[in-house]
Formats: sequence, structure tokens, C-alpha cells
Amino acid sequence: MNGKQAGKIRNQASNLAMYVYLTAMLNMLSASVPTTENIGMPNTPYVLNPLIEEFADVFEVPNCLPPKRGLDHKIPLKEGTQPINMRPYRHPSTQKDAIESMVKELLDSG
Repeated sequence: MNGKQAGKIRNQASNLAMYVYLTAMLNMLSASVPTTENIGMPNTPYVLNPLIEEFADVFEVPNCLPPKRGLDHKIPLKEGTQPINMRPYRHPSTQKDAIESMVKELLDSG
């Protein structure tokens, strides 16, 4: 990754943080801010739409894993250790169905 790409990513992250901050502030200040649903994000304050449209690639739902990087994170494991044996969490059937569909969707996307 060159400096220009890193700068673009840094700017996008900064804009995303600003979006989250502005959304929180607007929600705190006024519960009656006019909203629009024209860009697929329900209850988005209209003042944020230009920012969201300008950086639409940041708000896209990812459909694959990110590319390999020089600093991919990993968990170092000790040799010869066995996985921890724990019972799975119990979930109501409605949540279980939702979890299974999300896992299937994630596995299908890669």
C-alpha cells in the first residue's frame, strides 16, 4: 500500500467516525430531524446524505474477505495444545435460525 492509498483510507475512516459522531449528536439534539430513505439507509438525517453519497464505497456491505496484507493479524498458538472444549451457547430457535442464515450468507460470500 502506498502513501496515497493509506491517506485515502485514513480519510475514509475519519469521515466514517465523523458520520457516527454527527449521527449521535443529531439524535441527541433533536428527535424530529427530517429523514430520507433514498439511499437505502433508513432514518438517515438528510444533512448527512451528501457525505454518505460522496463516500458510498465506505458504506457498502462487503461481499468478500479483504486482500492479504503485510500485517494480517493472527493468534499465535502454542504447539501441542488442544482446543478448549466448551459447550455451545444456547439460543432460542428464532435466534438460532437467524444465526444459521447469517453464517450461511457469510460462508457463501467467502
